[in-house]
Amino acid sequence: MTTKSANTKEVYVKIDWRDFDNYKYLEDVPITIIERTTPSILKMEKLELTY
Repeated sequence: MTTKSANTKEVYVKIDWRDFDNYKYLEDVPITIIERTTPSILKMEKLELTY
């Protein structure tokens, strides 16, 4: 998942949902969080979502 608000860093979160089967406690599941100064995906323009 990648998200960004105006005037903030882009935040990328990587979750491997299969890892939840390997850990007893939620706090033990490895989750990678990366803050990017230069956006890699998102631009702060009108974003249209399609479902």
